[in-house]
Amino acid sequence: RIMSNMCRVCKKEYTRKTNEESCKECRDFDKLASAVFQNEKRLKKVNLKEFPDIPALANYVKDLFNEQEGKCFYTDYEMNLPYSNPDATGSGTMCSIDRKDPRKEYSKNNIVLALSRINIMKNDIESEGDFYEICKKIKDHYEERNNHLIDINKLSDEELLELKKRIIHERGETK
Repeated sequence: RIMSNMCRVCKKEYTRKTNEESCKECRDFDKLASAVFQNEKRLKKVNLKEFPDIPALANYVKDLFNEQEGKCFYTDYEMNLPYSNPDATGSGTMCSIDRKDPRKEYSKNNIVLALSRINIMKNDIESEGDFYEICKKIKDHYEERNNHLIDINKLSDEELLELKKRIIHERGETK
């Protein structure tokens, strides 16, 4: 059954084909905001003066998504939205609402949008600086542990040819 309805996020009229309360353009942001409001633990951490209801948070998240140009605050990678790209569910590339400081509430000064995998990885790290320091340590340790690996993109043609000969010799191949 098709009927006309007003989107609870943008307040524009839209043709309603399902039981959704928001138009196609707002549905992803409505879903992200609803996930916060429908979780009792998360709801207790919402600044209700700034976000008194789902539409207020959804509108802010929609604006933030556009301000961040659809990219993760921490990595600058493209984020997927739940209704716009349902095939990406479970890939870690979904957009999620993150509190920069998890000790503080969901407020305009404390939320950013991040890839779900980054949000999970960040978990309860208390500051953005601490998070970056941990990521840097991981990167440095990885590079140190793997410094013996050869970056073939940095080799000259002669070095590539020599490497190929060495590999063939080590494998006992004749060519």
